[in-house]
Amino acid sequence: MNEERQDHGRLIKRLLKTTKNFDCVVAFAKWSGFEAIQKAIVDRLENGMTARFMVGLDFCQSEPRVLDRLLSLREKYGIDVLVGATQDSCTFHPKIYRFDHGDHTSVVIGSANLTQGGLSQNYEVSALLDFKREQRVSAYLEDLVSGEDVVQLTRSMLAAYRTRYDAYHVLHRLAEKRIKRSLEMAEPGLEALREILREMKDGGADSEFSRRVGGREASRLSARGVLSKIADARPLTSNSFLKLYSPLVSGLWHSGGLHRGKTRIAETPEVFQQIVKIAQVSDGKPIAETLDQLRVLADQASGIGPNVLTELLHTYDNDKFAVMNQNSVAGMKLAGLTGFPDRPSRNSVPGSLYAEFCSQANTIRQRLGLANLSELDAVFNYAYWRDEELEGE
Repeated sequence: MNEERQDHGRLIKRLLKTTKNFDCVVAFAKWSGFEAIQKAIVDRLENGMTARFMVGLDFCQSEPRVLDRLLSLREKYGIDVLVGATQDSCTFHPKIYRFDHGDHTSVVIGSANLTQGGLSQNYEVSALLDFKREQRVSAYLEDLVSGEDVVQLTRSMLAAYRTRYDAYHVLHRLAEKRIKRSLEMAEPGLEALREILREMKDGGADSEFSRRVGGREASRLSARGVLSKIADARPLTSNSFLKLYSPLVSGLWHSGGLHRGKTRIAETPEVFQQIVKIAQVSDGKPIAETLDQLRVLADQASGIGPNVLTELLHTYDNDKFAVMNQNSVAGMKLAGLTGFPDRPSRNSVPGSLYAEFCSQANTIRQRLGLANLSELDAVFNYAYWRDEELEGE
């Protein structure tokens, strides 16, 4: 652990004194960290030590100055300098320091990056392991190389990374200022939704927003046709219902997980058929009354929750009825509107609560300058899944 008498930097310098081969595998490398152990590394290289560095480039946190110095050491001492291959789906994030002393191997593995914070200042914890014969970590590192998860760094790659690094940090500073201003506003959540909407609209007619909104409107019109076929079907069996219903839950509607309940709904297709017929003539009726009427019927079946009912109502009137599901509730919460269940269920969403949800959703829609509740749902879904992706990083 990093503390007054011992820290990762001192430990690494001590282990370097007797190592014959050194592997440094880190997500982030900054000059402040590399400088702390540079002399110890060069001293050992002068005395025949071999070395291999694997450095991550994700989030532009590793400093080009370190990579440039490593390439200079490669030119003089023949060390290996590899960087994480760029991948959108995952991050190069290990922190491993491996020391082959000849008669035994030491491995430091934990949370410490090659930064001043990682080596001495931050709260970091690693395990120091000693082996007579170490194979697993060595094999893991070889797999990274053979699988091209890391690749040899070239001067041209470094030049391209330096350009990206400089741009990233300028944009990051600007974004931090913008975020700070947004958080200081009276309604930071609504401002966050505005930022998301601006991001979605970037690109004009070819933007993410235009693509999603256009696709949703086409899906909504197609869904109305499907629902009309279900309402008119005679007779309606489980099999014929599934053939008609499946397109709704396989892309025409946008709530997640709808396909999981389709076989249960198909056990009583006549109930869903009756629900559709009531939804078709819901114009002019109060929102609360409409949903409560549908809930009474839904109680006679399985698998018909608020996501199905509100998708159905939204299909017929996307100015009046909002889609209510986990994604849209999260969007409302981001805008500072709480009081709705995180996971809406048939028992937790009476008509009165849904009416309030629709009212609040329309208020947000108007304040964001959106044309209808379909556009708002597109923003909510984008915000939700974008957040999920960021958490995965």
